[in-house]
Amino acid sequence: GHTTGPSLNNDKLYKFAYSADVYVDQVKASLQKSAGYRISSGVDVNLLWRNPDNDDDQLIKIMIRDVQVENVNERPAAKNIFKGKSTEKIIGKQYLEALQRPIVLELVRGKVKTFYSYQNEPGFTQNIKRGLASLFQLQLHSGAAREVDISGKCNTTYHVRQDQVTKVKALDSCEIEKQGFTSNNRILDVNTKATSATIYVLEDSFIKSVKAEENYVLLLNSRRKTGAKIISKQRLELKSIQAGPGLIAGKQVASVIKTLDSNYIAVPLVAEQVKSKCKTCPSLSEHWQSIREHMYPEKLSKAEAARSFLFFIQNIRKATKDEILQIIRSENKELLPQIVDAVTSAQTPASLEAIMEFLDFKDASTSTLQERFLYACGFASHPNEMLLKSLTATFKGDIANEEIRETLVIVMGALIRKLCDRESCKLPAVVEAKRLILSRLEKAKKDDNVRMYLLALKNALLPEAIPLLLKYAESEEGPISNVAATALQRYDPSLLTKEVRK
Repeated sequence: GHTTGPSLNNDKLYKFAYSADVYVDQVKASLQKSAGYRISSGVDVNLLWRNPDNDDDQLIKIMIRDVQVENVNERPAAKNIFKGKSTEKIIGKQYLEALQRPIVLELVRGKVKTFYSYQNEPGFTQNIKRGLASLFQLQLHSGAAREVDISGKCNTTYHVRQDQVTKVKALDSCEIEKQGFTSNNRILDVNTKATSATIYVLEDSFIKSVKAEENYVLLLNSRRKTGAKIISKQRLELKSIQAGPGLIAGKQVASVIKTLDSNYIAVPLVAEQVKSKCKTCPSLSEHWQSIREHMYPEKLSKAEAARSFLFFIQNIRKATKDEILQIIRSENKELLPQIVDAVTSAQTPASLEAIMEFLDFKDASTSTLQERFLYACGFASHPNEMLLKSLTATFKGDIANEEIRETLVIVMGALIRKLCDRESCKLPAVVEAKRLILSRLEKAKKDDNVRMYLLALKNALLPEAIPLLLKYAESEEGPISNVAATALQRYDPSLLTKEVRK
């Protein structure tokens, strides 16, 4: 009785052939003559886990293998840039390795609830995986839905007829966080017409084949004859079903993901912008040298310092871990706090790795920098699972300064709250951090430790912490009772039962 989403059989490996074609040309040109490329590969899919309490909640693993890259149309040898080159030569060893690392999807009633991949993966390969993952999202009954996939949050209509499902996505309805420069002047603006349709053929309640096509026509408003079209086609076809690996036991998604590979993190399904590297831009260290003089403490109140600081953050976001470390390790004590602020505020995987490698929490003499880092984490505008995961690992390790230890767990509480507000409460790193704080509080003997964990819970506002907070609020200890009582006052009254209110 799977009526809401596709379902995989246990202990089976579904082997698909996959291709993605991209055509680029002028609006009126024929597809047979268009330039473009085709990526083709095998795709292996298997069921990892099914929720014992809900058959329509599944984890599936998707792995790309045997990748080939070629021209989308035959081209003369002199113009064929791919001729005689291996896939590794064309897209690079790092990209090929990344492309072949598996992804995991949590499908709930046929919709992708969470997309798990690896930190620091190139945007180009991550986007290919997002496109492939989006093909596995479908519902098995006719009707309209608003759903998130690689294009953003879009109005989608499903038409179901026996074993065929047609999905039509209204691309002009897709909401995506706007990035970069947009022109509100219609003279300069670009007009876009876009269409998207996907046809699924099903067999035995799972996918037999998929054909997807998206068309984008771009017209510059100031020159109506200047235009381009981009067409992307994806195909997925089931070739065979073989005996596959068994299911992973577990009640919670978080524990299954951790068992599978603790390096998996939840990644947005919406495409990320892939920027080409600027060949004439100054390097990070060159940029730092040009603004360095404005970053001394006595000059920080000046407007030039604020401007320089913001530009520095933007450049850090484009930098590698090694480029960032080179600056941190070469600077004097007067400038380091400002650099730590900027690197932490950049909020990229590379900047987080760099700062975590630089800071030594076992060394009490650098506690000022550790504190700057933690405060900047607490104010992070887009905290992610990786940041919380790194802080949890640090908290479990040796920390020389007790005040830093307290600040760290309080900031973890704030990050748990921010992630839960964004419906990310069930991510493995959040589940782990919540469990750590609650279990440590229950075991805490010293008043200082009890107070520290209560302050973390005051920031996290976890509904499951209410009974513990109630216990401490009713205890005789003045300061501890006070922290627990003020934490309870921050909760939404609807969460507090009559018993708590008494």
